[in-house]
Amino acid sequence: MLIEAVFDPVIEQGWHMHHKHMVLDKDFLNWGPARHVHNKILQTCFMLKPFILDMSSPAYEKNML
Repeated sequence: MLIEAVFDPVIEQGWHMHHKHMVLDKDFLNWGPARHVHNKILQTCFMLKPFILDMSSPAYEKNML
């Protein structure tokens, strides 16, 4: 798993505990399909009107500070 490869054992264990807690929560499981639909809408909006970062713009530089 990526988690095991990237993080130390303490972080990995905490992630696994958090994940187990989430999947046992019925409200979380009910929320999953809504999240999936929302993600598809965001993807569609981006494909219709792509957002391209201009890293040389003052607005970008201001937000990076």
